[in-house]
Amino acid sequence: MNKIKFAGIISFLLVMVVSLTGCGKEQSATYIINEEEIKTEVTLKAKGDEVYQQVAVSRLTYDNLAVLDEKEAKAKMAERSRVYADVSGVNYEAKFSHNLVVETITIDYPDVKWEELADVEGFFISSSEIKNGISFKGTTELLDSSGAQKINSES
Repeated sequence: MNKIKFAGIISFLLVMVVSLTGCGKEQSATYIINEEEIKTEVTLKAKGDEVYQQVAVSRLTYDNLAVLDEKEAKAKMAERSRVYADVSGVNYEAKFSHNLVVETITIDYPDVKWEELADVEGFFISSSEIKNGISFKGTTELLDSSGAQKINSES
């Protein structure tokens, strides 16, 4: 599987746990996921059990991207940027340094237009499936059971 596509899939699969949510205190959790030589740090922010924001930061080498230099990396990442540009509630950023791209995808769930996000390759959920919100507990349990390393948790 194309490694850049895999990183995008990882970013979105993390929040696919849905359940009835309620009110409550602010909480957050940060996880590290290492898959196919790609390191992704995922931070979830929630009020009560409802996740309201997810930030996924992936560090991709030029080898991960199958490119030779920064020019090719910028061209490849520009394609991804265009995909997210038209999705309300999603912010995409790529920063380039020597042989490395740091990709940040921020999803603000209250602002997301789910029908737009459902069209993004690697995103596998419909707006009808998330009508009750994204469960913080369910998502962190999924991350824990998948082998992700929890590095921070605040309640």
